[in-house]
Amino acid sequence: MRSGHHRDRGRVAKRRQRRVAPSIVITAVALLGIGLVGTGYTYVVKSRCDGMTALTMLAAPEQATILSTLAERWQETDPSVNGNCIRLEVTSKDSAQVVAAMSPAWDARRDGPRPDIWAPESSTWVTLARGRPDTRNLLPPVSPPLARTPIVVAMPKPMAAAVGWPNQQLGWIDLFKRLKDDPRGWAASGYPEWGQVRLGIADPARDTAALSALSALVNYDGDSELSDTELVGALKFERAVTVFTPTTAHLLQGLGKADAAGTSLNYLSAFPATERDVSQYNATNPRVPLAAVYPPEGAPGADHPFVVLRAPWVDPVRKKAAAQLLEFLNGPKGVPEYIKEGFRPPDGEATDRITESRGLLVAGGAEKASQDASILLGVVGTWTALRRPGNALNVIDTSESMANQVPGTDQTRLEIAEKATAGVLDLLKPDSTLTLWSFATERRELVPLGPAGKRRAEVEKQLRELEPAGGSALYDTTLAAYERALSNWQPNRLNIVILLTDGGDEEDLGLSRQQLVNELTRIRDPKKPIQFIAIAYGPSADVTSLRAITKAVGGRTYVSKNPADLTSVLLAAVVGVNAAP
Repeated sequence: MRSGHHRDRGRVAKRRQRRVAPSIVITAVALLGIGLVGTGYTYVVKSRCDGMTALTMLAAPEQATILSTLAERWQETDPSVNGNCIRLEVTSKDSAQVVAAMSPAWDARRDGPRPDIWAPESSTWVTLARGRPDTRNLLPPVSPPLARTPIVVAMPKPMAAAVGWPNQQLGWIDLFKRLKDDPRGWAASGYPEWGQVRLGIADPARDTAALSALSALVNYDGDSELSDTELVGALKFERAVTVFTPTTAHLLQGLGKADAAGTSLNYLSAFPATERDVSQYNATNPRVPLAAVYPPEGAPGADHPFVVLRAPWVDPVRKKAAAQLLEFLNGPKGVPEYIKEGFRPPDGEATDRITESRGLLVAGGAEKASQDASILLGVVGTWTALRRPGNALNVIDTSESMANQVPGTDQTRLEIAEKATAGVLDLLKPDSTLTLWSFATERRELVPLGPAGKRRAEVEKQLRELEPAGGSALYDTTLAAYERALSNWQPNRLNIVILLTDGGDEEDLGLSRQQLVNELTRIRDPKKPIQFIAIAYGPSADVTSLRAITKAVGGRTYVSKNPADLTSVLLAAVVGVNAAP
């Protein structure tokens, strides 16, 4: 007995009980309509102490088992602070769930145990959580890492070798262009039996590798905003993806099944993953192993930060206990456990498990700092919206001014507008719906509402047959288009009107501008949001009136002063509306 105090034998025996077996707590939680399960492990030490303090850690699923093992070992050291014994609970909880639940008024009934410590896969999730005003002060700006694993492009090893691995490491954009720009697919590299290039990605709203890779690919210049060119690039990448799953684990499961069937080279060509994912997959000895391609420009890495909350409930005792735990995890008993599971140590240096034979490279790749929360939210919002089918009404001006030739080209305004309007089909997912109108003095329905995927030939035929003539009933057409969009409104779709005009309205043909604005304001229905895009096309377009119109319905006006740039302006406008929250 370590105490000199006089106590009865029963209490002494109880005090000598060093450890109680882990108790498992399972709680059902939901995020964005997805049910997920978390498992908690509580380790209790009864030793000589004046009180007991509970310390709660929420850990990302990929490291929850590791941390639970290490927590048990730490608990065996009888951790205490100022005479208070520490009872540690490790609960597995998806990082995206924690971001959604993070609040000064954490709801334990809804979201599970209130954390003192958070161990996500990446500081990217911390950045997202700190992006909200109500949570900014709860989280430190920087937290020490527990382990690291680079974000890579995972490719079947023969395919990686076909694009230069291990000697050549292509960047995100270079790799994307090389893999997808040639319609011949793998035949262009001498492997027609592999078929088309098949890209995969997980949901960036839930998956660390997907979010990091997309933030590097979409915001490739790393500045504080998503440019029109970057938004269009996001669209092209989304349209190129053939396998989309909730998480990278699902991608790997699908690849494993294909490998067992001998079809892995026709299932996936490339997808964002962590280096550890590649290591773990190859440890299963698949027929076709993976190789990790490390883009030279890098991406925000999976640095597995140890985040001690600055919340009111994290008192000085818990802060000191957390510091003790961090010292243990970063010490000789903690780091080897991560290395054994395929991670790199906190400094990112390679270990003897990082070898080319395992599909990994010692040098790894560059690691970027996490981007601003606004950029990360923009990336997630853009991607989510781009995957949503649309319900589009396209309206094209065919008044006589559209017959003017565009300087520096051999085409008229209408010919360029026809090409740009046909390009809208490339922006819509095949299961979208589409309507096409034209207007001058009068308006015409050229293609009635129907599936966009089956409308290309008809849309292109109708556009080729357009002839510029007459005046411009812009205001009457605008009202009719908005009314039609409301009547055709569909839930769970991007309901959008795209109106393209090179001039203004001839008021003697119908409504005045003020009458139009008043009527739009009256009929606007917040329960049926319509994204109204007006493209002011050419030097004579009435930008002032178009802005007044789109303001009345919560839309936007884009200006294309040089008609030759119309296609890029239209692309950026539609993608930008897709990305809007």
